[in-house]
Order: sequence, then C-alpha cells, then structure tokens
Amino acid sequence: MFLNKCSIKGESVVDSNDPKQSIIIKIIAVLFVCFFMQKTLAAGNFGTGTGEFLKIKPEAVQAGMGESGTGLPDGTNPLIFNPAGLALLDRPEISATGIFWFNNINMQHLSFGLPLNRGAGFGISLLYIDFGSFDSTGGTAPSVSVKDAVLTAGFGKSFGNNFSFGVSAKGLYEDFAGQSGMGVSFDAGAMISLLENKIYAGLSAKNLGFLSGTNDMLPVEFGAGLGFRLYEGSFDVFSAAIDFSKTANTDNIFAGAGLEYFLFRSVALRLGVKYNNALDLGKVSFSDVTKLTVLTGGLGIHIGDFGVDYAFTPMGDLGAVHRISANIKFGQSSYEQWLAEQNAQFVQKAIEVPKVNVEQ
Repeated sequence: MFLNKCSIKGESVVDSNDPKQSIIIKIIAVLFVCFFMQKTLAAGNFGTGTGEFLKIKPEAVQAGMGESGTGLPDGTNPLIFNPAGLALLDRPEISATGIFWFNNINMQHLSFGLPLNRGAGFGISLLYIDFGSFDSTGGTAPSVSVKDAVLTAGFGKSFGNNFSFGVSAKGLYEDFAGQSGMGVSFDAGAMISLLENKIYAGLSAKNLGFLSGTNDMLPVEFGAGLGFRLYEGSFDVFSAAIDFSKTANTDNIFAGAGLEYFLFRSVALRLGVKYNNALDLGKVSFSDVTKLTVLTGGLGIHIGDFGVDYAFTPMGDLGAVHRISANIKFGQSSYEQWLAEQNAQFVQKAIEVPKVNVEQ
C-alpha cells in the first residue's frame, strides 16, 4: 500500500524553467479549461452510448471506497482512474479480481505494475466480461451472447518531486449477438503531490477514441480528485479520497468519496458513498438495504507482500455486486532503497602511509 514518498521539502511543485514541463502543463490546462467551459450538447441526456463497459471500476479497494481513485494512486489502480499515478509505483505488483455481478454476469480483471526507475512506472491490465447466453425474444429467435474486453497499457512519469503525468492506450473488443467490433481509446492524466505525499490532486481525461461498427461515441469522461494519506513510518494507515467526473455530451455527473483505515497494519476497513444524478435518489429508502445504491463497503487482509480485498456495492433492485481481489508485491521497495541511500554514512577507509627513507 505504500507509495514513493521521495519528495523534498522546500522544492517547488513545478520548475518554470523546464521547457518540457511547461509545455505539458499548458497542454493539460488547455484541455481541461476547454472542457469545463463547454456547454453540454445534449441537455437532459442521461442515455447510454457504446462502450459502456469502460465505466466499470473493477478493483475491490477503490470499489469499497465509493469508486474514488483519481487523486489517490495505489498499486495498479492508475490504469483505471488516472495513469499519472503509475509514476508513483513503489514495487512491482500483480493483481487479480473476480467480479460477481448480478444475473451471473462473469467478469475478470488482471493487472501488472512495474516501476521502471525512480519517478517512472509502467502497467498493463485486461478486463474480460461475458454476459452469457440469453433469450431476448421469448423463444422466437436463437439465444444471443454478449462479450466485451479491454486491454490497457499505461505509462507515468514524474517531473520534479511533486508533479507527474501519464498516458494509457486501450484496445477494445465487443461482441454483441455475433456482431463484433474493435476499437482504440486513450486516457491522459496529471497529478500533484503536496506535504511530502500526504495530499494528492489529480485530473484525468478518459475514453478518447472510437469503436468500429457504430457511430455512437465512447463515454468520454473528465474527472478530478483529491486524496489524503496519514502515515506511521512508511506505512499508510489511513486514506481518504473524493472524486468528481462528468461524461461528455450528457448531463451525467458522478461523485464518489471513501475512507480506508488499517488495524494492526494488516486488516483494512473501507467505507464509501457514491452519487450519480441519473439515479432517482428521491425514492431511496434507508429501511430497505436493497435500495442503498449510494453506499459501498469493503475489507481486506494484508500479510507481508500478499493481500486479499473484498468490496460490496449495492445496485438497487438489480441486486448487489461483489468483488474479490488478490494482489502480491515483490522486489525491492524504491522508497526504502532511497531512504537507505539518504541515511548511508560514508567512512574514509584510506590509510595514510608515512614516507620512509630507504637509504636510512
């Protein structure tokens, strides 16, 4: 759970004299200013387009925290929320998640993250969805099946001690009733860390691409998030996150927030809340647990380099979704290696040999 905390007090967040960093910051600023200033093209539109499976947040940790992760990097989750967080990978990590959706919909997610060097990281993931076969016509036609897959590869890089930027590319596959389509999509994100990586702020632009066989646009999403971490030594015992996102060309707005607390550095407790203005929240009854679509929860057991996490996310009358993730970390910690280098004491070993007059 620990991230690279190699920031140095007193240094500025960005270096205004670095031309490459200045260009990147300008591009990001223009991208997000243009988005937030635009008016929605379809007022009152909460409909769906194509590639809706791109909205799924598969990993259990963030699902239990209200699906918030744009401003709180953790392991391989930047592949889903904000690729800039890959720059803060501390150790190689492998994660596998089984998602138990309603109506026996089958979903699996595999991910791998690798820190390339201090301040850079790479990740790759695969999400596979099989809706199974079902009869949509009451027996007048053969059963149909639906399958989706997303293959993601991302890279993040730090510039200075507090600013990071990342991009990811996705290969998309969709098979609906025998009609298949392929596509590509891109994500981009930026992240700033403050107060020795205790506070994070992130921005993301996701699902910029297309899917063949349809004129519908992908669910282009722009998001912003804040994160906070409290450490005991090198272990983050408490985390909090809040996310906001907007789907382009619709009035769909999402907000999520969550908390995570570790007991004895091994038992994780998580609680989250979600808001989606497409839902009729006025009918929510807190006496009926099946309608608590706004609350999420989860827990985890982490022992050494191995961890198992569970998340529970109600989906109203559709039922509940359960996620179980297992992850393992291996290799040497980048932060611990950096800390050892900082604390190393160099002692002069040379022995001064006196001059000797051989003739005497």
